[in-house]
Amino acid sequence: TVASPEIDLQRPAATSLADGGSDAQGSVAVGGQQVLTYTVENTGTATLTLSGTPASAAASNVSVDSISAPGTSSLAASASTTFTVAYTPTAAGAFSFELDVDSDDADEGTYDLTISGTATQAPGFSQAIAPGTILADGTATVTFTIDNSANATAATALDFSNTLPAGVEVAATPNASTTCAGGTL
Repeated sequence: TVASPEIDLQRPAATSLADGGSDAQGSVAVGGQQVLTYTVENTGTATLTLSGTPASAAASNVSVDSISAPGTSSLAASASTTFTVAYTPTAAGAFSFELDVDSDDADEGTYDLTISGTATQAPGFSQAIAPGTILADGTATVTFTIDNSANATAATALDFSNTLPAGVEVAATPNASTTCAGGTL
């Protein structure tokens, strides 16, 4: 048999990603930079040579902020190196981009991978107190509004804290309620 190099792209390390396949990111916050570390392993029997820094293409609803050069461009059989990809989703909705890693692998000269996910906007929070002026020993209603209309998926496991105006206290037995489907207090 003839000795030949063989590229294998992994994330996390030891988890192979197929050439032409995808690396699903799930839900990611809009504007929140994500940094992925990829491992390139030579599973062949001859030295694998990587060509330059991996590149991105076909970015949709995402900014590919940076791609680092691999730690080394020459990998002996069974050797590996890593590089990082930093990206930031730009708006709520689906996002994707292609990652291309070039090498001298005979059947995978350009290893293509699609990185994709769904960017979610943080829900909006607001508070209103009625009436605006509260008399001594008076009562008021505090309404908290959570607006998740910018997202196609339900917001779950939300929590928040609040500092009430000076002199305002929550009643010993508050009349709390929610209009959120499935929401609890």
